[in-house]
Amino acid sequence: MNIFNIIAELCSLIINSCTEEFFVHYSCISNAEKFRINELILEKIPVFFEKERQGLKIFEIHQFSEEELTESLFVDINDIVEKFKSRNYYFAIVGLIQILDESLETILQKRIAEFQEDDFSVVLNTNRETTGIGLLPRTSCVWERKHRLSHSYNRMDNFLFNMLLMENSILGELIDKHFFLKKDLFPNFRENKSLKIAATPLRLNRGFNVIPYSEDMVQYFKIEYDESDYQSENELVWQKILSSSQNESDIIVFPEMLGNPKMTGFISEKIKSLPAEEQQKLPSLIILPSFSTGSYDFRRSFDLCAHDDCNVAWINTCAAIEKGKEQNFENIGYIRKRISRNDDEAQMLCKMPICETAFKGECHRDCIYYETISGV
Repeated sequence: MNIFNIIAELCSLIINSCTEEFFVHYSCISNAEKFRINELILEKIPVFFEKERQGLKIFEIHQFSEEELTESLFVDINDIVEKFKSRNYYFAIVGLIQILDESLETILQKRIAEFQEDDFSVVLNTNRETTGIGLLPRTSCVWERKHRLSHSYNRMDNFLFNMLLMENSILGELIDKHFFLKKDLFPNFRENKSLKIAATPLRLNRGFNVIPYSEDMVQYFKIEYDESDYQSENELVWQKILSSSQNESDIIVFPEMLGNPKMTGFISEKIKSLPAEEQQKLPSLIILPSFSTGSYDFRRSFDLCAHDDCNVAWINTCAAIEKGKEQNFENIGYIRKRISRNDDEAQMLCKMPICETAFKGECHRDCIYYETISGV
């Protein structure tokens, strides 16, 4: 039996049986009721808790090892669940789910270490199709708030701390994958607890034409690149990467749309041609975003990212300047940083002012901005 299958079944039961109001009430559960639930679970399955100290019931959750997840334990869990179900005692079932979540923390940490050896993980339970629930190990982030997002939704997964709960009914036809970055992706982060980001608007002139066309009553466009400019453009990008490495940058961000079909291969070959020691000095992430078809107020959109505890780097290109709309380019880019409550709010938004010569049609192609984001 899979312990995560049991948790998925219990979560599915609560989600399908309880209203949103139930989660509001459970979030305000009294200490007396919580104590009562723990006592009932202790009486039936004492192994969930550490031994009493000096005769006091402190309800310290026992951390299970793989070997302790026995069939007899699963039988005991099933018995107490049936008892709670017969009384519609859903508060107690959620309490049991929380105890299971906490008791598996050590096992989940080991699973995370295993998953980090691969690009992404699959869900922990094997009964996702029947329960409509997928469980993934919850990992932490150096920028996240305590109880991140729990104030936003009245949902079952707000009461889990070591697992993420994926509901098929919400995802629809989307497929979720839990990607893990390698521990050594940012070699300087472990010591510095910060990331240095480079961002460049690259250049003023466009090496492409936007060709609009319609098809089936829908407006499309395609990009036609000037092939004669491939070599100079690729060399410019490579020089920016080298400049950012000399400034010990962890990430370099380029603007959308500028580029060409040969660029990725060109940069890849350049990297491969370097000695291993020089490759290690390059930014760990090099980011050529896809082109957005709409016109967005990126400055205001950053506040939405703040809600999710995200740090955001955005850079435009001077090639996007349109005559008569220069006021839109007071700043060519921004970095919005997650800060702690004790930090100066002025540190939150870092502006990248455009070169004064850009509006005159002059470009030296040497603009590159640097900013550091730190853990909070």
